[in-house]
Amino acid sequence: MVKYRITEKTVDHPEIGTYDSYGICAYQTGPYAERMIACFYDVFAERKKAEELVELCNSLELDPIHLEDVVEDALS
Repeated sequence: MVKYRITEKTVDHPEIGTYDSYGICAYQTGPYAERMIACFYDVFAERKKAEELVELCNSLELDPIHLEDVVEDALS
């Protein structure tokens, strides 16, 4: 089973300063362990948008091979 989660990172950019950014990671879950299989960092500046995307991916049981396309569409 695949589960999606938010990733949060504080970025220090030389031109715009420090800001929090949010992304999405996919984890393959098993009975005893889980491992990250895909991750896109620094996608959103707003946590709410990242939460909405994670919720959508989990509810639709998105196959991780489509995650890159979904992230690109979310930015359009």
